[in-house]
Parts: sequence; C-alpha cells; structure tokens
Amino acid sequence: VDLYLEGSDQHRGWFQSSLIPSVALHNQAPYKAVLTHGFVVDGQGRKMSKSLGNVVSPDDIIKNNGADILRLWVASSSYNEDIRISKEVVDRLIDAYRKIRNTMRYLLGNLYDFDPKTQEVSYGDLFDLDQWALAKLAHLADQMKTNFSQYEFARLYKEIYNFCNEELSNFYLDILKDRLYISAARSLERKSAQTVLYHILNHLVRLVAPILTFTSEEIFQHMPKDPSTQNVNSVHLLEWLEVPKEWNNPAVQDKFQTLIDLRPFVMKALEDSRRDDLIGSSLDAKIIFETASDRDLKYLRQFGDSLADMFVVSQAAVNKVEAVEEGLDQSFAKTRIHIKKADGLKCSRSWKYSLDVGQDPDHPTLSLKNANIVREIIKEMEHGN
Repeated sequence: VDLYLEGSDQHRGWFQSSLIPSVALHNQAPYKAVLTHGFVVDGQGRKMSKSLGNVVSPDDIIKNNGADILRLWVASSSYNEDIRISKEVVDRLIDAYRKIRNTMRYLLGNLYDFDPKTQEVSYGDLFDLDQWALAKLAHLADQMKTNFSQYEFARLYKEIYNFCNEELSNFYLDILKDRLYISAARSLERKSAQTVLYHILNHLVRLVAPILTFTSEEIFQHMPKDPSTQNVNSVHLLEWLEVPKEWNNPAVQDKFQTLIDLRPFVMKALEDSRRDDLIGSSLDAKIIFETASDRDLKYLRQFGDSLADMFVVSQAAVNKVEAVEEGLDQSFAKTRIHIKKADGLKCSRSWKYSLDVGQDPDHPTLSLKNANIVREIIKEMEHGN
C-alpha cells in the first residue's frame, strides 16, 4: 500500500507486526511510507477524561461552528507531537477561518459582472501590480502541491492564511479598491484587476477544497464559470490547474518587494499622524519621501502618480535632499517619510484630495479624472452596455 497512518504507539504494534512477516515472506515492506501522529489532548497538554471535565467533542464543534472549522483544526495542527484542542484553540481557528473566508468572499463579490469567457485580459496587458499578484499565486500553488505531497498540512495552512491575510487583504486588495470601485466598468484598469481576482479565486477554491470542503463548494457554486468549469457540478470534481510559466515573474516580484518593505514605515507614519489629529483617513494624507539615496530616488520615482495608490493616500512626492540625519532603518538609511495634509479639495466620488476638484462645470464636486469616468459611465448606460 502507499501509506500506513496511525498513532505513535503503533511503532511497536501494527507497523512492526506487519513489517516483519512481509519482509520474511516477500523481502519488502508492506507499505511505501509510514505517517505517525500524536494523540489529541486538551489545551494544557493533558489526556482527556470525563473526570477532569476536559473532553472536547468533535460533534459539538461541528454543531456550533461547522465541519470546516474541525477540518481546519486538523490541518493546522502539527501531528509530529500531541495535538491540543480547547475552546481557545477553536476560537483562534474561527478567527483565522473568517479571514480566509472573507478574503474569498471579497474576490467573489467583485466578480459579479465579470465573464471570464469574454472579458479576460491577456497576461501581457495586465497592470504590473496584477502580474505581481499572479506571481504570488503561482508561488502559493507550487508550495501547496509540495506540502500536500509531503503531508505538511500545518505548513500548508500557514501558506493559505498568509496569502489571504498578508499578501491579498493587507496589500494587494487594499490597493485595488480604487480601481474596482471608481474606474469605469469596462475600463482596462478594472478588467485587469477582475481578471486576476478571477484567476486567484479559480485556483484558491481548488487549493483549499481538501480542507475547507463546504466553504469551497459554496464559493464554487456562485463564482463565474469558464468553458472548463461551466458543466462541472462540484468543485470536488475539478483537478488542480497548472500555473502558466509566465506567471513566475521574478522581475515584477522584485519591483514591488521594496515597496512592501517600505509599507510598515508608511503605515506607522500615517498612524502617528492620525493620532496627532493631522489626518483622519489615509486619503487625507500626502506622503513626502525625502531621500539622499540615488537608489531609493530612482526606485520610488518609477511609480509616478501611482505611488500614492500603493499606500492608499491622495498624493505622494519624492524629493531629493543632500542628507538625512535619521533614516528609516538600515535598508533605508538615507530615506525618511513626512506626512502632511493633502493639497486641494476632496473629491466626493473617490474621497481623494486633488487640486483640480471643481474645475469641471458639469461636476463641480469631482476631480477631473472622476468627472471623465462619470461621463464614460453615463455613455455606457445610454448605449445599454
């Protein structure tokens, strides 16, 4: 057989009692691999017993929280040692599950008007940030395949959680909101984003299906379908997708890595400004990078006007200075961040501040960019699109 799976007590039991006669009779082991696991104990590492009142019933977990929480607990636990379970452990997993589910729900919610059969944007036409997201998805798919094949379920769970919570929710999706909510419905800005959201969801729903069985099925039943899935009744009848080679894009990953490294410093500066009542929302802010580093200057200026979008602020500027007394850290020793109130007036549609708000007579409360977008939307509505 491929695998013997039992508790650690079977090293002197079933594993050995089946090994000895098989070797004697057939000169080979009766299994290709052996996987052993610890025993389930309470949150303090004690054996469960009715007298201690520390028994946690799987039926109660399923009844109160659903079977996917129980499955997630199994997947997230390191079976190399005794596996702990308690109300506190379950509560932590419920919180983690919600973050994963809410991320997938956000992906699904922004695909309500997307048809992958007719509206998918080709890879070469995607925005660089969207290509970055696909590179991260490709890495996740590769890691998941490796972890499943090596029975590294706890590591697999961490990969899923970090991808959904850190790389998507805290970075990519945070930046993407303006393009999804403000851009015209048929614009490249929005369709590029939706194309990548679809690819992420189409892969993610398959990757998590062995663990979050019911959640993945629920999502699959409501997500847009392409020709390969439109006649499939269940996510559990699908095979994993092969990741296109072009998605493994080191150049685009390198482009955004320094930005990701800078982000905690920017977030702290914004939070300090919020605490000092300089700003409320991050969109009230203008970030000014002052740098004596030619490297940092060149890097930051390559983003142009989109630099502000990367930090979800209204405006960003990059200024060259002769010297910086105190840099951000060793990696950015010659760069500092200054936050000020954004210039101009607040656009009533995007909530961003701009110097050109009020310059369009037809839309006096909008920036010129948003006034043009509104005209495009009106034109689409008039033509019935």
